[in-house]
Amino acid sequence: QHVWILQHDVGWTGQLPAILAAAGSTPQLAGADLVCDGPGYPGEGWVHFQERNHLDGSEVRTCLLPVMRLSRRLFHLLVVGLGEG
Repeated sequence: QHVWILQHDVGWTGQLPAILAAAGSTPQLAGADLVCDGPGYPGEGWVHFQERNHLDGSEVRTCLLPVMRLSRRLFHLLVVGLGEG
């Protein structure tokens, strides 16, 4: 149902066991398209706040992606999007 991606070339000091445990035991995360470390809501002062192409400011979220879990649906959408350039 999900794909875990671990970026081997990124320095990261998070807690892998905690993320894996939370993803497996937190009901709100069971059907989530994306599980990552440090999810949050950025302010307009965040350097990348304007770097998006279709989201309203209230829809923008942040997270760290060295370790992430993607749903099959999101993984498929990423592959299709990358294929389209």
